[in-house]
Amino acid sequence: MKGHATYQIAFGKKVKELREAAGLSTREFADHCDIALAQVWRIESGRGNPTLETLRVMAQTLNTTVSRLTEGV
Repeated sequence: MKGHATYQIAFGKKVKELREAAGLSTREFADHCDIALAQVWRIESGRGNPTLETLRVMAQTLNTTVSRLTEGV
């Protein structure tokens, strides 16, 4: 399970980095993705596990692809 937690933490850091680079607050990002603000916090802190649809919408909101969003994590 340790590897799984490491993956989630790395993914969350990447999402936060890309969100901040896009100039979006957590609230704006949540609104654009149509997900709860608490879900964004869980994802960015490495405790959330988004669905494939949420990944797709997050990537679209960040003007990237799911592949880039998950690359290297």
